[in-house]
Amino acid sequence: MNGTNDSASNIILQSTDNDYLRTSKAMLSSASELFKTMFSLPQPPDEDSEFIRDGLAVIPIDADTSLLQNLLLFCNPAPEMVRLPELQRAAMKYHMYEVAKRILKERTRGISNTIPPVMLASIEKNFGQNSDARLAAVFTMLFPDDNSDDVVDMGLITKAQVDLLLAYKRNCVAAAVKVASPDHCHYKWMSEVWTRSNWFKDDGGEHEYYCNRGGNIYIGNTHGKWMMRYWWSEYMCAARNELQKQPCGSAVLSEELFQRALKEGSRCSKCSPDLGSQLREFVALFAGEIDKAVSSVSEYKFT
Repeated sequence: MNGTNDSASNIILQSTDNDYLRTSKAMLSSASELFKTMFSLPQPPDEDSEFIRDGLAVIPIDADTSLLQNLLLFCNPAPEMVRLPELQRAAMKYHMYEVAKRILKERTRGISNTIPPVMLASIEKNFGQNSDARLAAVFTMLFPDDNSDDVVDMGLITKAQVDLLLAYKRNCVAAAVKVASPDHCHYKWMSEVWTRSNWFKDDGGEHEYYCNRGGNIYIGNTHGKWMMRYWWSEYMCAARNELQKQPCGSAVLSEELFQRALKEGSRCSKCSPDLGSQLREFVALFAGEIDKAVSSVSEYKFT
């Protein structure tokens, strides 16, 4: 099995599942300082048949055939998009830092807009719009638990900058989540107008039995507790989970979340009248309050 065409092949890589991929020392050297150094050293005599195949030296690589093939593809300008996190780990292991940077670009391509605009603006203000440091910062924000040390090892940003970026994201997440789940269940950002919505009116137990299990909350400056409906409580819980991943208003505007809440709420004859329009209005308010809360988080200086 070949990693490059036969005419250019002068080295063989052996996968963990004992497949052999022919490739070129030049390509490996251009992608990795580790291999460049290895190939610059005097080579031992070709006496050990275990590490010679078809007259070429064999290098065992800690990756299965599929992963190794794709790692080699990333040594070329136009790689295929598969198993990117594993490819990144393999590239870092073999010091293929330019390859790893290409993988970062592919992993972040087209999804940086899922970072809240205020957070993305802060990154671009500190790192610029097209720098390697911006790429590293975006990757850190998008994948905070996944190989965050890689961007430091590649020299794109410092460990201190990574720590600041992660702290900033944690604070933004905390601010967003607090809108969905405020202290003491007191939704101060909701005005008394919302107490007139059918889903908050109790009116002598007119709701269906499955609609009365959501617990109690406080709304704005009104007195006393208000009953949450189970479906509304579930929507807010699902929204909170999304905000932990993506702390911005657009996270709660998901049509999937909305339709699920609308479907469950419409099962109750008391909640269902005008529920669609009322819920749309509520979600828009909710999203706006989230963005407002995240925007109020103190901006960090990363450089």
